[in-house]
Amino acid sequence: MSTLALPAADLPAYILAGGRSRRFGSDKASVDRDGTPALVHLAGVFTNFGAPSVTAVAREAGQYEDLGVSTIADAVADAGPLAGLDAALADAAARGATWAVVISCDLFDLPAPWMRRLRAAATPGALAAAFRPDGWEPFPGLYHVALRPALQRRLNRGERSYQALLSAPETHAAAVDLPPDWPERISYNTPAELRGGMSRMN
Repeated sequence: MSTLALPAADLPAYILAGGRSRRFGSDKASVDRDGTPALVHLAGVFTNFGAPSVTAVAREAGQYEDLGVSTIADAVADAGPLAGLDAALADAAARGATWAVVISCDLFDLPAPWMRRLRAAATPGALAAAFRPDGWEPFPGLYHVALRPALQRRLNRGERSYQALLSAPETHAAAVDLPPDWPERISYNTPAELRGGMSRMN
């Protein structure tokens, strides 16, 4: 199968920020990262890639607009990151896009070569592309708007697992080999993990 043409200009970006950050103790999306809120840092990464839009998906619409990041609400309240994915794909479809790139707000970084690997794997017939060492790494990931019906069925059944979604035959997910610079820890759940990850990056 031929590779889809997925230039950054055709790929809206979504940052999932709807969690309650219980283990972190404060809002992970707003935490200071070298003088910049984490959400703003990641939004800037996508802007530098040339993404046509960068949107946060949070518990409430407008929640992070004081940081200058357009924010929509989760599709279903307190339903986990799958609800954030559903909201992202609905917004992408409304923009006329067929694919969206989705990450979590606690991702340390997103090197451009990672995105090139994901785009190269998004072949016709696939409804998702994500890195897969042993289990799936759902973020960063590319997700097709045609995935929404299957996603909504899972949400209606109370399911919350990205692993199950990406492993389902109906998803036809493309498994992408990890890039050589994949870190030991890609995201953080506690302040100590954030400090450790940032020290390795600096």
